[in-house]
Parts: sequence; structure tokens; C-alpha cells
Amino acid sequence: MRSSHVVFIAILLVATAAQADFVEVRRSLTIRAQPNSSSSILARPPVGSNLPLVEPGQTNGYYHVRIPPGLGTSESEGFVFRSRVRGFPGDPPGGVPVAPTPIDSDVVYEGVPINAFPEFPITVLDKGHFVVGYAEDFLNPAWVFYRIGRAVDFRSFPRPGFRVDNDTEARVSTQDYTDSGFDRGHMAPNFAMGSRFGAAGAKDTFIMSNVVPQFHSLNDGQWGDLEEWIAGRKPPNATAANFIRGWADEFE
Repeated sequence: MRSSHVVFIAILLVATAAQADFVEVRRSLTIRAQPNSSSSILARPPVGSNLPLVEPGQTNGYYHVRIPPGLGTSESEGFVFRSRVRGFPGDPPGGVPVAPTPIDSDVVYEGVPINAFPEFPITVLDKGHFVVGYAEDFLNPAWVFYRIGRAVDFRSFPRPGFRVDNDTEARVSTQDYTDSGFDRGHMAPNFAMGSRFGAAGAKDTFIMSNVVPQFHSLNDGQWGDLEEWIAGRKPPNATAANFIRGWADEFE
């Protein structure tokens, strides 16, 4: 196994109420005409945009900002809610960045996580049934999104070999884990995907961009427990009648 395999944890920084001259868009948001959620929407700046403040402070939890050109509105000012931005002093370092690659909203809520460490870029990979944020520098996914509802398929599917993800530059292979002492730890779980999306969903999880090294005691212990709490637990010869429901079934 390559010595540079580590688990990368992204830290999401929250907005602060400190004195600021501009705000950076940290989560998907709308710029509104007035400082309330019922006023008309003027624009939707991409994550990473820098918006100069018209005045310091907040009104009803909203910052009063200038709207950069190129966002499809003739208005020059608007309001953004504080929890979706972070304030900074000084002049904005740049304008509106290129919008991120669109991701299926049925999988990802509120946009992808904000990378607090731009020196370690994250590549977003849409794998159909789940979405991966891959950290090439660490040869690992930094995060994985998946969305599931009720279990609908209780078949047991063959476990295929793990395949290289050619959408990554690292191209980590299953052999990198051989004799390493680590399990190939699924992030989007095999059972969660198979029980909701059938054989295709289960097969999709056996790709190395969906894997991090885990001690077996974790993979088969607390991590496995967490997967079952989310997706449910399948006893031998599981059916809809004896399936032990998880949070996804309980709360859909």
C-alpha cells in the first residue's frame, strides 16, 4: 500500500458576525431584494464568489452586498443570509469564479462541501448513485454523498472485485491494499446502494474512489454499525417482513 494513503477530513468553516468588508459565498444561496426570505430573488452567485458589503453589520441576519456583473440581473445591490457566507476585512481578492460542475440535486443537498484547504484541490466525481469529492494528493475520497430512501431490493448480489477509477489521476488499485493491514472501506455502502438501486447500485460501490483504508475492527465495528443505522440490517434470507429498518426507512 502507498505510504501516502491517509484519511483526509475537510473542515468546514462557519460564518462569523465579525466586522467585514466583503463576504465569501460558502454555500449555495440566493441574493434577495430585501433582507427577508419572502422577497424576490435577484441572483444566484456560485460558491466561492466574493461580494463587497454596501454597509457593515446585518439586518435581520442578512448582509447588504453589491452584486458583481455577470449574474444575470440589472440590480446592483441585494441581501444574503449570514449562515451561507463568511465575512472578511479588506478588499475582495477577486470576482465571481466559474460556477462549479452541476451535480444532481437528488443526491447532493445545498451543493458540495466547501474545501477549506485550496492547496489540496478536490475533484467532484458523479458516480450516478453517489457523488465523490476526490483528493488526488491523498489518493482518497475526502467525502462521499449518497441519498437513500426505503429499502426495496433484498437480494444478495455478488461482490465484484474493486476496480480502478480512471476518472482519477491517482488510479489507486485494489493491489495497493494487499498485505497492508487495512480493509478496503466503502464510503457509499454496498448494501445501502444495492437495497435501493439493485445490482447496478451495489456494483457501482466497488470502485477505488469510493474506498479509504480502515482497520478491520473499525470497518466491521463502529463504521459497520453506522452503515446499518442508516440503511438498515439484513438478516439471512431477508425480506420486507423481517428486514430491520434503519434511519432511511424510518424517515425516508
